[in-house]
Amino acid sequence: MRLYSFLILLLSIGMISSCSSEAIFPSQSTSNNDAVPIVPEVTEAPLHITFDSITYPDGKSSIEFIAEHIDGSEIFIDDYQFQWPKYVSDNEGIMYEIEKVDISKNSKHHKKELGIHKIAITILLAQTLTKESASLHIPFYVIPSLFEKGYPFQVTNEDITRTKVADTVIDNIKIDGQTVSFTINDNQKRHGNPGEVHIFSYVLDNQLTYPLFSNFDQNDKSLNVELKFAQSIDYPAKFLIKGSTLALPKWRLSFAVPITKNDDS
Repeated sequence: MRLYSFLILLLSIGMISSCSSEAIFPSQSTSNNDAVPIVPEVTEAPLHITFDSITYPDGKSSIEFIAEHIDGSEIFIDDYQFQWPKYVSDNEGIMYEIEKVDISKNSKHHKKELGIHKIAITILLAQTLTKESASLHIPFYVIPSLFEKGYPFQVTNEDITRTKVADTVIDNIKIDGQTVSFTINDNQKRHGNPGEVHIFSYVLDNQLTYPLFSNFDQNDKSLNVELKFAQSIDYPAKFLIKGSTLALPKWRLSFAVPITKNDDS
């Protein structure tokens, strides 16, 4: 009986230890027998990030990505908070330490300044990637700080009737003179919370213009909005939706980038 109780205690301790050691980025074991698809780009509207290149300075590995807004709007370095793991792994299961991450308006690899709607993200690994590996897995989190000011969406021309910001779909967009109407479809139902107050504005010359007239029709799945402003709405038109209780989302994204061969390794 004592031996049985002792074995149960050991098993319980092992289970507790296993659960408490789980990191913010769960480990994913890979091997060369696994089919690891290449994922060179990720999108979470309005953000789009694309793998650009790998270089090998001073026995290390420098990986550059280009982040941009898919609607062509200006992007700032502090628009997003990025959270990176301490280590990343390749398809052979070899771990590499992330030494530092640099975010800039300039491309380090191409030695040039990027456009206003792009920023460069450069990850420096402490080691050189092994040339026998095919891909590198990089998981990360993104918190869109720009949403603290509201959820922006842009309508570039009359053919745009639908767009997406985070997990919110803006549908049935119609602009007619001083009036804009659209439907908000929110998968998380955050825009339909009881007591939620919405503030809508039209961004003109970087200034917020508020509507003279607002009309809302809400149900369980969507919010129909009609706004009339003092001036005519011209394309491209940018609008801002601000909610009184909306929390910032946190996106979990992941790259699997191809490893270019390093002849010196």
